[in-house]
Amino acid sequence: MVLGIRVYDVLRVEEIVVEKESGFCRLPSRQDGSFSPVNNSRVRPGSEWSCSVGSGSIEPPSNNKIGIAVFDEYELKSAGLSVAVLIYFLRASHANLQPLDPLEKQCGPVIYLNAMWRHGARNIEAVAPKDPYADVKYWPGGLGALTNQGILQHYRLGKWIAKRYHHLLPEDNVNINGAVKTMSTDWNRTEMSAQAEMAAMFPTHNSVYWEGITSYPVPIHSIPEEDDALLEVTKKCDKYEALMNATKNSQKYQQVLHKYPNMTQYVEDNAGIIISNLDDYQNLYTNCYIEEDRGFKLPDWLKKVYPSPMKELVIVSFVAPTWDDELKRFRGGPFVKEVLNNFRGKLDGSNLLNMSLYSAHDTSLSAAMNTMGVFNDAVPPFAALLLLELRMPHDSSTPVVSMWYKNSTKEPFLLEMPGCGSCCPLEQMEQQLKPVIPEDWEKECQDNTEGAREIKWKFNPPTTACCGVELN
Repeated sequence: MVLGIRVYDVLRVEEIVVEKESGFCRLPSRQDGSFSPVNNSRVRPGSEWSCSVGSGSIEPPSNNKIGIAVFDEYELKSAGLSVAVLIYFLRASHANLQPLDPLEKQCGPVIYLNAMWRHGARNIEAVAPKDPYADVKYWPGGLGALTNQGILQHYRLGKWIAKRYHHLLPEDNVNINGAVKTMSTDWNRTEMSAQAEMAAMFPTHNSVYWEGITSYPVPIHSIPEEDDALLEVTKKCDKYEALMNATKNSQKYQQVLHKYPNMTQYVEDNAGIIISNLDDYQNLYTNCYIEEDRGFKLPDWLKKVYPSPMKELVIVSFVAPTWDDELKRFRGGPFVKEVLNNFRGKLDGSNLLNMSLYSAHDTSLSAAMNTMGVFNDAVPPFAALLLLELRMPHDSSTPVVSMWYKNSTKEPFLLEMPGCGSCCPLEQMEQQLKPVIPEDWEKECQDNTEGAREIKWKFNPPTTACCGVELN
């Protein structure tokens, strides 16, 4: 018996399996959502593919899954008969299934993507003198190195991005550089995370031709630490350094740092470190998180301070670098400016890419998000992902921007810039963010006037007992 499968409204499919009592046909997908049968012919929506199977009744796969399919139906043709069979498809009306783009109907399709992610899981670094796991024997690959778990996190994330934005990817891998650009800070863990993403997004399909190579090579453009004025912003900027020094010496910052004076002494005595600013808490907290996640037993003394109330201070350490508009202009502003320039370039034709991808750090994410007013006051986890989409509504010529954040959740959640909505008009977004975008970052950095710092940020951590003393 020969079954013909007609594929209609395909958005993304990993595979279709047609099972019969005595056999099955499997249809693996191409990167763009089309199918690649055994004979390597391309099957697209509206075209047909046939394969021979034995006799017997037609049944859906036993696991009730047909890849990650988003289409309406297929026709089964046998002995001149045409039978329309509904299969499992993703629609909002189904409780467990969501459309790949829930905003398309309201805001139009995505025509450009800017995405920034934090690198994957890593080993500890900046080890405290009294850390029982300070010995490098506990950390294969070395201190600070990306782990196998971190590589897998980004490989899976790359597959997820490829599914969600398949229409922005080139049909042929030869054209990758004309559609996608990937940038990274000059750290091994961010560059390796980006490589894992690209391996998942751009697999090869003809293993015989490629002699076992499973992914198409994609360039990662790294920015040396001394030149980075975009992602982690480690390039020297006298003005920003002066502002941060003034911020850390401000009354408000010192009030937060010494909110729990007994905890400071308690941590210093037990960890063997000196707490001079909130970043010291951030480093200790991150190491504790990594060790706990690795299955190591933490010292008993940490039970009084980890995760809380230390966590509350760590959150402030992520906010402090972009505490007000002036700081945002130097720290998160350059990336926001890049995003908006990418969008404008796409619209006026000067930017021919479809995606700009950035591999960075937790502090890169928090700075970018807080600069736009969408930081969620939580530590960005490993492989956290920020998505900024340019869309063109079906019934309008006004481009809009949507933002999503994917942390530890399976699906991303929508972010809304204050006063802008989920489908924010690009022009309105540009106007709202104008105060935090530098006109000339290099020139503005040369003004190192310090001045007094008035910090306008409320810090109201919960009352917590620590170290035998009330911390309020």
